[in-house]
Amino acid sequence: MPRKGAIVRDLVGRRMPRALATAAGLALAVGAATGCGGHQNPSAAEAPETTDLSEGEGALGEWVSSGGLQRTYSLWVPSSYDGSRPYPLVLAFHGAGGNGGVAQHVGLDRAAERAGFILAAPDGVRGSWALGCGGCTIADQMGIDDVRFVGTLVNHLTRHLSVDRDRVFAAGLSDGGTFSNRLACEYPLAGAAVVAGALFNPALCRPVRPVSLVAFHGTEDSIIPFSQGATPARIWADLDGCGPDPTITPLPDLEDDGTTVTRYDYPACRNGTEVVFFAVNGGIHSWPGAPSSQQRGQTRDIEASEEIVDFFSRHRRVP
Repeated sequence: MPRKGAIVRDLVGRRMPRALATAAGLALAVGAATGCGGHQNPSAAEAPETTDLSEGEGALGEWVSSGGLQRTYSLWVPSSYDGSRPYPLVLAFHGAGGNGGVAQHVGLDRAAERAGFILAAPDGVRGSWALGCGGCTIADQMGIDDVRFVGTLVNHLTRHLSVDRDRVFAAGLSDGGTFSNRLACEYPLAGAAVVAGALFNPALCRPVRPVSLVAFHGTEDSIIPFSQGATPARIWADLDGCGPDPTITPLPDLEDDGTTVTRYDYPACRNGTEVVFFAVNGGIHSWPGAPSSQQRGQTRDIEASEEIVDFFSRHRRVP
């Protein structure tokens, strides 16, 4: 992986970042109060620098101006990119205390490369996201408008890369998964993927159109209880007008890791949308199949990154 700031030329001769992420620890928990767990990344405690630049300006693949702050992010552009067509974009959101390096740790960079997706992984303010949870995270306490930041980042990327605005997706782990749920409620996504995340204030979730959603949660998650991960899938099935009774499919038990996986597909969702939920029986608070970690209770029967990109490949934003 080239170092951050490395530049290559695409097939039409313009200068552009190729893969600007650095490896970083998969940060999960800073405590149950924020809905995450793991090891604190030292850089996550640093406040972003301020800037007087206009909204959306900054260095592509390094930072963008939003709300008077220099909001950093990492960027991967697939080797197939030539700018001749619009490319789908995945936004990857880390857990509490983490940073954009989560995309590498969970294998999203590899899956995005295979499918020809642009991948951007922003950094939360002091390792946190504004979840709309009444001050349960640092970003919430600081009044950070992360939904606005996402819109700024997408606009910024679209000005510099050929991005398909109808195929913008969010994927997140833990607090990042919870934030992906919030984005699906408030931002015009084509789809969202939630890993070990929850949904605050479901009564306030009023998307203007159906949004496809895939979610994963472990039954033995000690950070965000299983019920808080499974319930949003049923809420999204209702919001998307799906049938109430999902098709239930036990998946093959491929590895001796203390887990099995059951897939729930909600039928007949509006406008071709989908809601899919993977229950990891015996699963802990983790990203299924992440290549960087193979703890007992972290299932290897599926790879969430591959499932997510395949799911996104089937969808675009509905009218």
